[in-house]
Amino acid sequence: MTLTKFGSGLVALLAAAVPVIAADKKDDAKEVVINIKGTGAHGKYILEGETEQKPVTVMVGQKVTWKNEAGNAPHTATSKMKIDGTELFHTGTISAGGSKSVDFDEALYAKAGGKEGKEVELEYICKIHGESNMKSKIILKPAAK
Repeated sequence: MTLTKFGSGLVALLAAAVPVIAADKKDDAKEVVINIKGTGAHGKYILEGETEQKPVTVMVGQKVTWKNEAGNAPHTATSKMKIDGTELFHTGTISAGGSKSVDFDEALYAKAGGKEGKEVELEYICKIHGESNMKSKIILKPAAK
C-alpha cells in the first residue's frame, strides 16, 4: 500500500537528491576544468558547467586544465605573479581545440606565499591577448586536513 500510494513521491524525492550528491562529489574532484570561450581578445575563462567568468576556487593538490573552445584563436593561462622573473605557472600556447594542465601542488602553493590555513589569490592572463583583455583569478586554498 505505501509503495504504490507514495511511490511517485519517493521517486521524485530521490531524483531531487541525486544532483546534490553529484555536486558534492564535484568538490572532491582531482581536476578542475576551465573552458576558454569567445573569440580573440574577447575570450573568457569559464569554469566547466558555468555560464559566466568568475574566480575559480582550487584546492592544493588539484590539477587545473584549461580547454580552448574559443574558435580558432590560440590562448594561454599565465600567472601574473613572477618568482625570480619566471611566471608561477604558464600553460604555453593552447591551440584551438587543445588543452593544457597545471598541477596546483604544495610546491606551487608555497612559492605563491601560501601559509598554513590561508588562501592565495592568483591572477592570470592570456599572454597573447594581454591583461587588459583576458584575465581571471584562481583562489588557491590549502587542502583540508
